[in-house]
Amino acid sequence: MNSFKKEPSSKVVCHALEELIVSRHGAPTVLHSDRGKNFENVEIAKFCDLHNIKQTTSYSYTPRSHGVVERFQKTLMRIL
Repeated sequence: MNSFKKEPSSKVVCHALEELIVSRHGAPTVLHSDRGKNFENVEIAKFCDLHNIKQTTSYSYTPRSHGVVERFQKTLMRIL
């Protein structure tokens, strides 16, 4: 068994954010993520523009700032 899990596509991320966050709690003011390809693309940028969400990313090579983001992504993957 491969220990690497497939990263969700940006479409899956947008759908999950829409269905699980925005529709239930309203749009967040900020979406903070690492520099993963599933968060750094045109589709997520359009989603953020549509919902007036400011998109921020953590600095490269700073593990302290990635901890919270990685934990959230792990939780999001469990939900999906």
